[in-house]
Amino acid sequence: MNIFLSYASEDRPTAEAIAFSLRDRGHEVFLDRDGLRVGEGFDKSIEQAVNKSNIFIFLISPQSVAEGRYTLTELTFARQKWPSPSGHVLPVRVRTTSRDQIPSYLKAVTILEPHGNVAAETSAKVDQMGGGQNTKAEPEKASAESEQSQVGSPRSNREVLAWIGGGLAIVAAGLWVVFVYLKPANVEANCGSVAVGGNVAGATINAGASNSDCSTKVKQGATP
Repeated sequence: MNIFLSYASEDRPTAEAIAFSLRDRGHEVFLDRDGLRVGEGFDKSIEQAVNKSNIFIFLISPQSVAEGRYTLTELTFARQKWPSPSGHVLPVRVRTTSRDQIPSYLKAVTILEPHGNVAAETSAKVDQMGGGQNTKAEPEKASAESEQSQVGSPRSNREVLAWIGGGLAIVAAGLWVVFVYLKPANVEANCGSVAVGGNVAGATINAGASNSDCSTKVKQGATP
């Protein structure tokens, strides 16, 4: 997931520790100086980074909520993107700060109060907010599997069609053999001669004229 980390400069060591922990879990973390390229407009780049993020972490300290600090501007960008902070904004109190000083937008959700390692507890909470989708590898793997499935489908269809075509060809050839070689032949017998075509097994013999007829025809055709 893309995470924007908002903090006062006085809390930079804590912010860096959190960023390292989140990156170890596979998250993309925007940490102002690390995320800004030379020559880019500061305000525009910060606003774009907030809009690109999935989770906005705000480190609460007396300095970060003080009037005129840029962290409050970053919080404004977050509020513009998410009118309701629930599920998107994670306030983490890293220094003792009066609740009256904390903006109402942050108090609308439960504020994380780390009791041990700030970085570890913050990273664990981010994973809970993200439903456990804490790495880039999983969506990339799913995308690759989807592409492989799409690429393999036409090939599978062609293979099935080839098998079907081959099967039909074999069936057609078998039917032709049955028709040519196994069909009973028609045998004509006429005047003592027999004309046979094809396999005579199971053939029906059609006899022509009787011997007496043949004799008569021969006599009639004899030379006196």
